[in-house]
Amino acid sequence: MVNYRHRHHAGSAHDLVKHLVLVTLLRRLNERTSPWCFLDTHAGEGWYELAGSETSEAEEGIGCFLARERAIRHPLLHTFAELLRAFAGPGNPPARYPGSPALAALLARPSDRLVLVDTTVTPRLPFPAPAGGARVHVHRRDGFEALEGLLPPAEGRGLVLVDPPYEKRDESSRLADGLARAVRRFPAGRFLAWYPLSPRVVPPRLRGGTEAAEILHLEAVWDARAAVRGTGLIIVRPSEECRGALLEACQELLTLLGRPAHLTVRFEGGGTERRAHAHRHPGTR
Repeated sequence: MVNYRHRHHAGSAHDLVKHLVLVTLLRRLNERTSPWCFLDTHAGEGWYELAGSETSEAEEGIGCFLARERAIRHPLLHTFAELLRAFAGPGNPPARYPGSPALAALLARPSDRLVLVDTTVTPRLPFPAPAGGARVHVHRRDGFEALEGLLPPAEGRGLVLVDPPYEKRDESSRLADGLARAVRRFPAGRFLAWYPLSPRVVPPRLRGGTEAAEILHLEAVWDARAAVRGTGLIIVRPSEECRGALLEACQELLTLLGRPAHLTVRFEGGGTERRAHAHRHPGTR
């Protein structure tokens, strides 16, 4: 158990890697005119003021990233930085950080729908997002139960984010079981799940009939000695960018953050041959 609540780690390197993937998947949904639904099972407060932060994670994450905007080369990172800057404001250090609900609100169109679920907090509305944005529905309920009760959405397509705090011993297994069932219930949906790389957390392992869906496992380790040594992501039905360009963008992001990182990628399911590769870049510190 690590109790990784959004408020305490907003704007961290973990958030940036996860949200870079999230933004890339949401932008892919916008390539079609039909509406989509975004379901966030552990939405948190939606966005966060960074002034007076109790840790240096935001300073070492979004603060460092936006301070090096001019050094960005990858187009996916350019788009991501523009979204963060539009939300955070022009100053340095940035004043606020968009959680996943706020990022989805920034990218959603009036025909799209956001479904935000949390058991302990209520997302703050409205988000600092363009007027006339998507419809937003908020639920106070168990996020894993929402995978059963709220899927498939009426829109027929969309993205589901499962991002629990891992404060209970069974959250990793509940994520794996719930996600496997949700993948079968929502055959046109994409899914993104996050987990911390920590000796105290068993990485979720999907099972139970998900073989027909392609699954990408991404793990980035930048501090092997830390209690949380890096970030893990599971992407179900990844877009084309996830197979190449997004991985390159993640590598560049970690370099800009000055974090020596080991990036490991594995594909499975979907009729594809299992394969893995790893990449290490030296970073700057």
